[in-house]
Amino acid sequence: MKSSDLRLLLTASGSRRLLSVGIFAAVMWATILIANAVLIAEVIIGIISHAPGVNHSIILLALLWVLRALFNAGFEHWTSSQAVTIKRNLRNSTTSKVATYSGTSPAQLSTVLTKGLNGLDIYLGRFIPQMIFASIVPFAVMATMFLEDRLSAFIALVTLPLIPFFGALIGRYSADSVARKWQSLGTLSRYFEDSLRGFATLKIFGRSHSQSKRIGVMGQKYT
Repeated sequence: MKSSDLRLLLTASGSRRLLSVGIFAAVMWATILIANAVLIAEVIIGIISHAPGVNHSIILLALLWVLRALFNAGFEHWTSSQAVTIKRNLRNSTTSKVATYSGTSPAQLSTVLTKGLNGLDIYLGRFIPQMIFASIVPFAVMATMFLEDRLSAFIALVTLPLIPFFGALIGRYSADSVARKWQSLGTLSRYFEDSLRGFATLKIFGRSHSQSKRIGVMGQKYT
């Protein structure tokens, strides 16, 4: 996590609650996954060996699946609402200190308050919780595997790091793409602001139509 991301999580109102609840939810999710794997193994072994208690394991597994679905839906709803709350607090905090941003153009400020803050919905509501889960759940599962079957744990230990490696490659490409689009959006906002200020002059000299085409071309660069 970048230092700027960490500062956002530590300073924004409501973000610490998102972190603490996310850690608790990750521990609960790891427990559910481990219990799910154990019950599936018991059901398979029970069916093969015709064990008398297999029906009990099937019922527990079905109840666990219901609990898993309810937990997932409830946590996603809570993180989405918490992201909206954090975004609203950040917007209120920024607008209350507009006078201090003397070196920022109105176009840049409006872009941050609209497009920039709106992008936090996915970042806070999905990315941060998934990052917390990815930091806790694999280690809990690996610890359980090591206690039950060391050979399987060793195989997983060797192969699983490939997943975040390729994920990091994809994330780096996505980050570069988002950064380019954000830069293009900022340039477009400033250009559009300057065009509006000088539109009357362009209209007098008959250049308003060509200016509209230029704005369209810059808009295509963003998309």
